Amino acid sequence: MHVLFALVEPKLETINTLSTITCRDLCRAIHDQWNDFVRCIETDAIPDLEGIDKVKENPQVHWRFLQPNPNRAEELRRIGKATETSGWFKRLWPELRVILATAGGPFSTVIPGD
Repeated sequence: MHVLFALVEPKLETINTLSTITCRDLCRAIHDQWNDFVRCIETDAIPDLEGIDKVKENPQVHWRFLQPNPNRAEELRRIGKATETSGWFKRLWPELRVILATAGGPFSTVIPGD
């Protein structure tokens, strides 16, 4: 669900995750649910995702965070679901400055090597 709120915000500057694995999962969620997320941003209809019942039941979420934003949805469609493309995060979030994540020990397995 955090991915959806991140995609809504084009001025996102920081992604702060517990580990590189969480960051990888964020990328997978974007890849796997791209169309649902873009449609939600366009219409504010929250998709059926596991574990978000409380969010869907809370009208404050819609009013405060998920107003229909067809312009952002169109921008995301133009960018496309190019999760394998270098620099794709910067296209989604041009103001992104840093991704914070624990990358040592077992978390280093998701970092591409030479």
